Amino acid sequence: LFNEGYTRSLSYLKQYRIRKDIKLIHSIRRKLRQAHRIIRVTDKSGVFHVG
Repeated sequence: LFNEGYTRSLSYLKQYRIRKDIKLIHSIRRKLRQAHRIIRVTDKSGVFHVG
């Protein structure tokens, strides 16, 4: 009840994009897990290494 006053409903387009992004992330994670790969940040620049 407290949060109801502070939350706004998202537009349909934003909801669609969020769901699409979440599906993409889950798909990538699933493929990496099946291939026994690990993602990690290599340095301060935020570059990712897949190994």
